Amino acid sequence: MKKLRPAVNLFPLTSLWDRLYPGEHRVRDALLRFLASARRRLPAGTGTPFDPSGLVYCCYGEAFFSESHPTALDALADQLERLHSLGVRTLWTLPLLRSPGRDGGFDTSGYEEVDARFGGNPAFLRLLERARRAGILVVFDVAVNHTSEDHPWFLAARSSRRSAHRSWYHWSDDDRRYAGAPHIFTGLVDSNWSWSAEAGQYYFHRFYPFQPDLNYAEPAVTAAMCRVLAGWRIAGVQGFRLDAAPMLWKKEGSSCEGLPETHLVLKIFRAALDLLGGNTVLLAEANQPAAALREYFGEGDECNAAFHFPLLPLLWQAMVEEKPGVLVQARFPQLPPGCTWFTFLRCHDELTLELLPPEPRTKVVQALCRQPSWSFRGGLGISGRLFELLGRDPDRTVLAFSVLFSLPGTPVLYYGDEAAAGNNESYYRQKIRSTGFDDSRFLHRGPLEPGHAERAAANPDSPAGRVLGGLRRIIEARSSVHGLAEVPPALEADGPVLIAERRAAGRTLIGLSNLSARSVEARGRLLAPYECLWEVS
Repeated sequence: MKKLRPAVNLFPLTSLWDRLYPGEHRVRDALLRFLASARRRLPAGTGTPFDPSGLVYCCYGEAFFSESHPTALDALADQLERLHSLGVRTLWTLPLLRSPGRDGGFDTSGYEEVDARFGGNPAFLRLLERARRAGILVVFDVAVNHTSEDHPWFLAARSSRRSAHRSWYHWSDDDRRYAGAPHIFTGLVDSNWSWSAEAGQYYFHRFYPFQPDLNYAEPAVTAAMCRVLAGWRIAGVQGFRLDAAPMLWKKEGSSCEGLPETHLVLKIFRAALDLLGGNTVLLAEANQPAAALREYFGEGDECNAAFHFPLLPLLWQAMVEEKPGVLVQARFPQLPPGCTWFTFLRCHDELTLELLPPEPRTKVVQALCRQPSWSFRGGLGISGRLFELLGRDPDRTVLAFSVLFSLPGTPVLYYGDEAAAGNNESYYRQKIRSTGFDDSRFLHRGPLEPGHAERAAANPDSPAGRVLGGLRRIIEARSSVHGLAEVPPALEADGPVLIAERRAAGRTLIGLSNLSARSVEARGRLLAPYECLWEVS
């Protein structure tokens, strides 16, 4: 017997829409008709449930490309078995959509197709199917705040003031509007406005000039983005990372970040996807203090995951100062049921330090920024691979993983870090030439050397092998008892040692992490410099 879908509840979406766009029904009703049709095309009961106790693996589409594979995404698909054995249950792919590639794919020129350099839609659909068979959920990166200047929407918008797409972006006769919005790329981009000779006006952008911001005060923009997300959900994508989530709504006299209208837009995204049926992960990228970050979960009706950005600089401060107490005091606001924090050591962006006070920030920069070229945003961030930031020291790299896994939340691994990948200097120089911007984040982007992880596994005594082996031991202990990894840990600082203890079903998982360069005793164990120990009893 065919399984029937539950009845559709339109009220959440319609009520949110009417709050944001009072009296606007034409675009809303067209969107509802589209979603009703899309719902019929989404197979019932398919997909891999999100596992918050598993690992998230973040990578670019070309991360594992080699000449022996027909496409970059086929090469990535060949890594799925290895990743699953490591404990990965969610694959977060960085931007794959059509793009000139000037900002790592975050300059989208087409939302409906995967870029040909990765293998296009056919290769991506093959990746989705292989991920489904491997028991790995795929989260897809979407730049919802802005497009490329090459996107057809922007090309149409700048062509004429009478264009139907003109209102899809922000235009002005001068560059003084939204003066409260901070400059994100300090030292690289000095204004949030750029002049378009063709349009005869300035256009607004929070990032590079080739990334004009969308105008969500225009209902058609919100509807168009709902259609984008729904289309990829039907194709088999089970989650979306919403890039620059706080910046969607602009308002004069504000910072243009985290405004109430932005949260309504995000709730509309959630309501639209919920209309399709099935559980969809919405992941907020919001570099905000903990209290403000909690707002992106709503009451379980907005995003169901968010990066814990305030934790990142505290983690590195603890490592540099050898004082785990700052982590014990870190804030983890209570979340709605089914929601989780994503915690991480590194990602595709810089190690952002703007949430640290000046004194500890200076200490972290002095300890980790080993080359002037690694600095980003005038010292507010540091670029570079995890292994490089830690002086290519395998013990300290494994220790960093130990600290990460000690904390609440769902850990994120950045591709290559599991096997001590180094900075990609040649890729960085190539990108300076092709983009015209000295963006140090390209140091830790680009493809890995083919076979990098496999060589690490085959040579356990090499630096890369020691990192991979140490990480595996932590993951195996963490996952050895069902349910333990999801239990919030009891955290304690004993001198320079971070102690994390989880109890469930009569079992105990304990992790000891010595952040110091000296031998110390904790819980009756003598820990060597930078040693970590994980045990289940």
